[in-house]
Amino acid sequence: MPIVGILLYVSLCAFVGYLGRERAVGFAGYFVLSLLLTPLVMALVLLVGAQRNLS
Repeated sequence: MPIVGILLYVSLCAFVGYLGRERAVGFAGYFVLSLLLTPLVMALVLLVGAQRNLS
């Protein structure tokens, strides 16, 4: 069961990295930061950053 949780966590981190691939930090940066902080925190950072670019 722990392996499923780890795979889910890494998959979410990869998804956040994929969403951030066009940003200055890029895929690898968002992926590593998601691993360190959490995918939820980095998804919020991406969302706030997208709102700033629209203004």
